[in-house]
Formats: sequence, C-alpha cells, structure tokens
Amino acid sequence: MVTRTIKSTEVTVLQLDTVSAEPFNATYIVPCNISKEKTLDYLRKNYDTDTVKVVSIVKENPIEKQYGMTEQDFIKLAKTIEK
Repeated sequence: MVTRTIKSTEVTVLQLDTVSAEPFNATYIVPCNISKEKTLDYLRKNYDTDTVKVVSIVKENPIEKQYGMTEQDFIKLAKTIEK
C-alpha cells in the first residue's frame, strides 16, 4: 500500500453577488495550510468572477487526511519523474 498524508484547509468565506447585491457564504478546500492573506489571495484568484466576489474569511478548519492505494494502482496511474 502506498500512502500519503495531505494537509488542507476547509475555508468558509463571505462572498457578494454584485448583480443582486446579496451576500452569501460558500465553503472551499484550500490545498495546503497557508496564512490568511495568502488564503484570501488564492480564493480570489480561483473563485472571483465578474458577478461574484470573495469578501472575507468567515471560518477556517484545518484538515489532515491520509490517502492510499495499492502499489499496482500507483504504478499504473502515477507519472514517471525523470531525474
């Protein structure tokens, strides 16, 4: 069994619909543990649109999960890295 522990953060953010002027909360997974400023930058870069804007972070929940797969599946699905 090949395993890997992945750290991420579940982040709930306040967003604003600029068409209806309605605020709402949405939850996203940020693929690492980074500072609030960098998290906000990441969320804006990936989830801001012309009509929906990320305003602020409401809640952060760090997550640590362990994933695994058989060695046979790993060899079949993994990409070879040249040295």
